[in-house]
Amino acid sequence: GKFHRLPKEFEFPSIDPLGAWILWWFGDASRGYPPYKAISSDDLDTPNKKATLSEWSI
Repeated sequence: GKFHRLPKEFEFPSIDPLGAWILWWFGDASRGYPPYKAISSDDLDTPNKKATLSEWSI
């Protein structure tokens, strides 16, 4: 198995643009998530999550 930065139950939150910006650059320390900009599609387990990562990265 490969190392994944995120747990399998990871979900992108429904959040406002400012909150998304903060997560993108700083992550979520309370959950142990890295900055979302460091997440790769290989860290995500569903096509839906991969599509959301692509949307967030624009």
